[in-house]
Amino acid sequence: MGFTTGTGAERRLHLVDVSGAAPRELASFAGAGLALSPVRNEAAYFAVEETDALKAARARLDSLQRAGVGGGGGGGFGGPAGQLNAEIARQEAAASRVRVRDLGTGQERDVPTPGLAGLSALRYGRDGNLYVSSSVAGGDPNTTNIYALAGGTPKAVSDGAGTKNFIGASATHVVYATAGTTANWLNIYVRTMATGATTNFAGRNPAMSGDGSLLAFVGAIGTDTTLNVITLATGAAAIVKQGPAALATPRFRPMASWWRFRACPARTGRSTWSGSMAPTRTASPVTRRMT
Repeated sequence: MGFTTGTGAERRLHLVDVSGAAPRELASFAGAGLALSPVRNEAAYFAVEETDALKAARARLDSLQRAGVGGGGGGGFGGPAGQLNAEIARQEAAASRVRVRDLGTGQERDVPTPGLAGLSALRYGRDGNLYVSSSVAGGDPNTTNIYALAGGTPKAVSDGAGTKNFIGASATHVVYATAGTTANWLNIYVRTMATGATTNFAGRNPAMSGDGSLLAFVGAIGTDTTLNVITLATGAAAIVKQGPAALATPRFRPMASWWRFRACPARTGRSTWSGSMAPTRTASPVTRRMT
């Protein structure tokens, strides 16, 4: 497992072996955006160079915070502190490079990202391929796409304007999302790698199964909330639950055909975890009240 401590220039990544009787730290090093491979004994992260511009922006923010000055005349996103945080995020993205660490040997290698600028959101696909969200050098910094980092040249697996959020990928499909026109809702895209054909769904809380074969998300029909499951290989869609309860956070168990979700019936106000087989099979629901 891995986790991050510290902030800014003091941020460190920690890798921990939890396979034995007691956790054992394997390594600790400077970096950000740690991602663990699901199929290989490796991890990827952003190595951030502390450039003069980045150091200066951090120093201005520290000075502002010591003086007790926030944003919007106070502390909001639009005030001086918020503007400096946004500037630091831009500077960090510009000063980042992708690095992969072998967890067995500790050896590291840089992954080239020619033509990309403003790297962010480093993730592995279910098949072990590495993906990054980024804008292109000289392009609109407010438009990011998902790029596969294989073969030495980044390959775009999404397109269009706006910011793309990586949901998951398999050897045949990539799933990503953009902000929808309704608050807290997303445009969820399923793209076939071979053809580039894309299907769009409106919903929230998208999740891909561990083997990359299924996509689940929360949708709506009228005043009802729905739990939708898509079989990516065929495009077959099924509503596995529908009703007035507020459904959220669908998650797959390690066996891809099982899913679970959180429901909050209006009459009780209690959250429960519920589960059942995927739509191609049947089983009795399993429910566990959250504590």
